[in-house]
Amino acid sequence: MRVVGYVRVSTDRQVDAGAGLDVQRRAVRAWCRAKGHRLVDLVADAGVSGTLADRPALAEARVLLREGKAQGLVVHRLDRLARDLVVQEQLLAEVWRMGATASSTAAGEDAYLSDDPGDPSRRLIRQVLAR
Repeated sequence: MRVVGYVRVSTDRQVDAGAGLDVQRRAVRAWCRAKGHRLVDLVADAGVSGTLADRPALAEARVLLREGKAQGLVVHRLDRLARDLVVQEQLLAEVWRMGATASSTAAGEDAYLSDDPGDPSRRLIRQVLAR
């Protein structure tokens, strides 16, 4: 499957120190290799709050999904996608509406990132993990 990776750090200190982005990039690349997926792009929002739904690199990733250039979105951890539960659920719903998948390199999170309206416990556990 072709996937787009998304990484984010929210503070300038994290950007300047390189803490976070490189670790996240390595995790996304390793996850893609392990799963046999092709990474078509790896976009980064540096110094951007995860409480915002409108972020430049995330918008790029969404365009790749919408245009069918990628069939999945992968993040290092769910909190890199969003730090606000409502924003997280809106973004995941958008990804699923496009017919794409969402994945996390964190195995404990990844198990709850598929859309299954028949299993409301999946949504509950995902939301608890996001806290």
